[in-house]
Amino acid sequence: MFAVILIAVLTSSCGMSGHEAESRPNIIMIMADDLGYETLGCNGGTSYQTPNLDELAKTGARFTNCYANSLCTPTRVTLMTGRYMHRNYTAFGQLPPGEPTFGHMMQDAGYATAVVGKWQLGDITQDQVGFDEFYLKVNSNHDGYADPIIYSSASPEPTKQVGQYGPDLFWEYISDFLERKQDEEFFLYYPMYLTHFYFTPTPESLEWESGDRHLTAEHHLRPDPLNQRFFTDMVAYMDKNIGRIVDKLDELGIRENTIIMFLGDNGTEVSIRSYMGNLEVAGEKGSLTSAGTHVPMIVNWPEQVDGGIVSNIPVVPADFSATMAEVTGAQPRCPTGDGILDGISFLPSLIGQPERQREWALVEYVLENRGKMYTGREGRYVLNARWKLYGSGVSRRGQNYYKAGQLYDLLNDPWEKSPIAPENDSPESAKARKMAQEFLELHPVPERLLSTGVISPNE
Repeated sequence: MFAVILIAVLTSSCGMSGHEAESRPNIIMIMADDLGYETLGCNGGTSYQTPNLDELAKTGARFTNCYANSLCTPTRVTLMTGRYMHRNYTAFGQLPPGEPTFGHMMQDAGYATAVVGKWQLGDITQDQVGFDEFYLKVNSNHDGYADPIIYSSASPEPTKQVGQYGPDLFWEYISDFLERKQDEEFFLYYPMYLTHFYFTPTPESLEWESGDRHLTAEHHLRPDPLNQRFFTDMVAYMDKNIGRIVDKLDELGIRENTIIMFLGDNGTEVSIRSYMGNLEVAGEKGSLTSAGTHVPMIVNWPEQVDGGIVSNIPVVPADFSATMAEVTGAQPRCPTGDGILDGISFLPSLIGQPERQREWALVEYVLENRGKMYTGREGRYVLNARWKLYGSGVSRRGQNYYKAGQLYDLLNDPWEKSPIAPENDSPESAKARKMAQEFLELHPVPERLLSTGVISPNE
């Protein structure tokens, strides 16, 4: 018997009073860094050991069509705010000041809240982001593994933890949080630092004791045997830390009514090659291709979710806030600007109700303030469970990865090898193209982005 009073959380649902819910679950939201769909064994990956995630998928729900943004910080903003990127993303590495997050929503609902792991969204205070406490790696890509620099709500100054491994410290803080909050309703957001480059030894790598713990491959943006070996170790350690969380929940007796949500923030790093059987998959982080945006997604909730569920509905990061709200009776705060929320709850997929099938989902990378590194990555697409159309409003400049107006049949061409030109449309693909284009037109690129000169409305 599903005890929570359900409320549909759709676009523009905010500002109303929350619903009372009975026996509300705890929620742990885990996001791995630079981990594409192809890396998990439960998704058919054969390069890495992921037994804990595979078990969560086996005993919970696995989603085969989750798509994130092409880089990490836009996915973080979309996930936390429940909004498509063009509404509120202004610069790389920033959460717009005053933008409500799922932390605020869960605080308002009476949950104890914490964020632990990788932040990378500018300055952080509890009021700004909606978490009662935080324990984070904040700045560069060099300070989160060996001898990490940690920012904590318990201390105003960052501290360097000499001789420690960042992911282990994050786990220890999580373990302590779970012990302290085991008799309360809690929301833990765990944006993992693993498996982000630079690729370095883990405590289970040979080099941890005998070599340089800060060792980085000189050519980290191209295939390199050292990169590949350390990435393999990092995937295993990422999975190990998720297993630690599951074991801790079991130890405390709160596993049954705790939801674990897991996804990747974007595709795998470009220097990595992975296998799904005989199929080699090159990482394409930073690209809007399938290999750059198709990410793993698992939801596990023993009390309510039967094992072995596989869903192919399209899911985007904005949907997680909507699902949390529906599960708990929490109510999102109205966002700034247009006030629109874009998430659609996937709860029915978890509890055996008719699935809310998106007609289309939008994935995009559009910027207002661009650093040199990110210019030329702009683009957007829409997709459903079968079709994907790159937007006519923007495209990646100077690259052949994709062009505006290209349509792909993901059911028969999941790695986007054969674009369908309009002149080659079948009646089915022509209908899909028309519907996808109409959806894009409902979500135009704002003038503030078109006026920069980097994106042209007719590219």
